[in-house]
Amino acid sequence: MKKIFTIFIITFVNSASAQIPAHLNALETIKDNISFIGDGHQGFMEMAFKNGEVFTVWHFYDFVKYEDLKSWEKGEKFRVSFNKGLGYGIVREKTDMFYKAVFVNEYEPINDEMDKCLKTAMPTRDIVQCYADANKQWQTEYKFIFRKLQGRLSETVAKQLVTLDRHLENLAGNYFKAYHDHLWPPGDTLGTIKFINMASTGKDYEEMRFKALLNFYF
Repeated sequence: MKKIFTIFIITFVNSASAQIPAHLNALETIKDNISFIGDGHQGFMEMAFKNGEVFTVWHFYDFVKYEDLKSWEKGEKFRVSFNKGLGYGIVREKTDMFYKAVFVNEYEPINDEMDKCLKTAMPTRDIVQCYADANKQWQTEYKFIFRKLQGRLSETVAKQLVTLDRHLENLAGNYFKAYHDHLWPPGDTLGTIKFINMASTGKDYEEMRFKALLNFYF
């Protein structure tokens, strides 16, 4: 079986097979000309970028139903899109429908866009903003999955997850307070690289927290 953890197609609303018209969402196209390769019949499907690079899309016949997938034809086009409130997803061009999606491993649009941002960022403020934008986007992905899990997990585990989330918030607050005090001891208010390190570490934390949460889908 292929390695899990590439893209989970997750619908925008509670109904797992719901399709949301793309024109009703404020979407920014990140990558276009994405081709549907085929369904692997083991809970995953494959897509490819226009350069031919193939990546795996996991759906488990839960987020996208088998009946829906049967209508998807090999070679038909999709695009990766971004919405500030929902995060990243894909749009099926044939029907102009948007599906919330989570991308990890072969292609991570959050880090991909952050790297593009960093290549052109010059002042410290711009570099920090690149990390801050990625930080916020990982938070958006986390919140979406967290809400979905509340309806998917048992009542006991769902409550444990709420408690865990609260503990993680407290832990993060304490960690970053200590890290801040380490970078800026009393009387020290300068240090360009320190601002960058703080922003980068914050992004790494949010990414780690999100990917750890995904384990509850298995």
